[in-house]
Amino acid sequence: MAESLQLARRGGRRMFVAEGLEAIGTLLVARGEAAGATRLFGAAEALREQMGAAREGVDQPDYEAAVKAA
Repeated sequence: MAESLQLARRGGRRMFVAEGLEAIGTLLVARGEAAGATRLFGAAEALREQMGAAREGVDQPDYEAAVKAA
């Protein structure tokens, strides 16, 4: 996953980077690593704000549940 994020970042695919950070954050929540998850969710949110890109509506409920669990 880390390599995929690096390739996406180098290729200017910032939306993929944001989605990847959220996915890893969700995995960290499942592992009980709330602090790491919170940092990744914050980084993804900041990136989305810079791009002016909203999360897909279908993904929003799962994201909100993961953030709440963190």
